[in-house]
Amino acid sequence: MNLETHILLRCPYCKREMAAERTDTDYPEAVRLEVRCDKCDDGDFAETMYYDAAGKHITRDPSLPANGQGNRSEPA
Repeated sequence: MNLETHILLRCPYCKREMAAERTDTDYPEAVRLEVRCDKCDDGDFAETMYYDAAGKHITRDPSLPANGQGNRSEPA
């Protein structure tokens, strides 16, 4: 999988995975996006969670640069 053009989608409930093309809203340093899959989604608008290559949850404001300023990443 080319991480420059794709990101790994993973369901946090059933652990299904698939690669998807990146969108403009994806964090550049993110390699995984956890979101409920179509089989596990119960319609409650669950939060999406982005993770970097080290497995840290990306929590910074999307408008801030990924250089560490304002980055409050937490281990997954």
